[in-house]
Amino acid sequence: MTQLGRFAHITKKELKACRIVQDSVFHRADPTSGQPRQTTAAPVDTGVFLTLDEPDEEARKMVVMGERTCFLHAAMRGSHPSQVHIARSNHANGGFK
Repeated sequence: MTQLGRFAHITKKELKACRIVQDSVFHRADPTSGQPRQTTAAPVDTGVFLTLDEPDEEARKMVVMGERTCFLHAAMRGSHPSQVHIARSNHANGGFK
């Protein structure tokens, strides 16, 4: 969002509003399948919504430029496998399972 605002400022476009909506979807294995309980994450789905008095093509150009100049997008452009382990607290004995 920072890069979208900067690009609008530099190109003298009046960006009235910018909203980003991100959906994260997780899938958990069926516990009755006999498989270990694993949860997988789908790629994050991101939607960018701009309010400005410019043609749609200018809005598309702004989103593309924002993506190209975003440090996070550059860092996460490739595949980055992750492994997360979660432990439940067992309050009965004060420890973790």
